[in-house]
Amino acid sequence: MNPNKKNIIIGIILLAVGITGGILLQKYYFHQSTDSFIVRQGGYDFINPLLSCDISENKQFNEYKPITEKFQAYIKQNIQNGNAEDISVYFRGLNSGHWSGVNENDAYSPASLLKVPIMIAYLKEADENPDILNEQIVYHQTTDENEQETFKPQQFIEDGKTYTVDDLLKYMIEYSDNNAAQLLQDNVDQKSLTDVYSDLGIPVSSSEKEDSITPKEYSYIFRILYNATYLSKPMSQYALELLSAADFPQGIKAGLPADIPSSQKFGERTVLNKNAATGQTVLAYRELHDCGIVYYPDNPYLLCVMTKGQDFSKLSKIISDLSALVYQETASGVLKI
Repeated sequence: MNPNKKNIIIGIILLAVGITGGILLQKYYFHQSTDSFIVRQGGYDFINPLLSCDISENKQFNEYKPITEKFQAYIKQNIQNGNAEDISVYFRGLNSGHWSGVNENDAYSPASLLKVPIMIAYLKEADENPDILNEQIVYHQTTDENEQETFKPQQFIEDGKTYTVDDLLKYMIEYSDNNAAQLLQDNVDQKSLTDVYSDLGIPVSSSEKEDSITPKEYSYIFRILYNATYLSKPMSQYALELLSAADFPQGIKAGLPADIPSSQKFGERTVLNKNAATGQTVLAYRELHDCGIVYYPDNPYLLCVMTKGQDFSKLSKIISDLSALVYQETASGVLKI
């Protein structure tokens, strides 16, 4: 074959391959920066499956220094004013993977945040056996697990009634019903639940009173759901859809405009001590947390705030204030995510 003609044919083939590749890759979302390269599939409402990633996890990023300083100033002021004893915040841009945090490695009691791993355990099983979501369980109430809660569920399961696993997941996640959570935990395959804790690196002890987790550690749960890297894409989508209906307007949602969707889970814990002198039970401290994904248009981000103090109303305001701060910085273009 004539060398010139051969080169022309090769050129045509390479051009065709390039055009075809470009067309096929139009459905994928690319984000590249000095520190990261991320490819996502797109095509879903609540998830954005991760196809390829190369990113540094071990440092905060210079462009987030202004928001970090604002976090620090806000936290310092509220602790000095007595609104809280401890405040931790972890923020992460889900497209870039860049993050900022203050006290993000401080440990707190996860409380109701652990309902999400229970959900993941069931949905992991449902990937192999979808019928598990239709299994029916009868609820026989012995104790009311919601009795001691301050933020009580607006809807809850009732004694003597039969519910499907799917129904119970909705009560547990959307309304944070402790009775539904206990019923699901009692009936889940314990190995499946243990595997979820192990696979996701959730450092939970055998004693509920000693459970602890950091904002940065807990944020990993939402990342694997958003990236659809642990559950299947449909199950990851379903999990975040349930979390988007969570009935807790006092936290992250309170800092957002009504038209900005979010998927999040809150947790509360009240710790009481007995006064040695009087024998009376007194409040030691309260903890309130809210963590999740804010679906800011084209730039979703993850926010996890954990707090400790004496007054739930003050702690919830801290969470909503920090949520509003991140949203305002993002909407104004100051915070590049």
